[in-house]
Amino acid sequence: MMDLAMNFDADECLVTAMFDKGNRNDTMEAIDHIIPFLKGDADMIGLVCNTIRKLFCMPDTIWEWR
Repeated sequence: MMDLAMNFDADECLVTAMFDKGNRNDTMEAIDHIIPFLKGDADMIGLVCNTIRKLFCMPDTIWEWR
């Protein structure tokens, strides 16, 4: 699972940076809150869901190290 967390593409990094709340869990929550606003945009929903999935798999030690 750690390998999955390490392979963020540029768009996933951008989403993470835009909603960074200082820690992994709060950042995932902030990203999750935008999903209702993406209604009808399958590409953005996919990007956001993949980003959350990768953040979920990332250990806190990696998040703190970044």
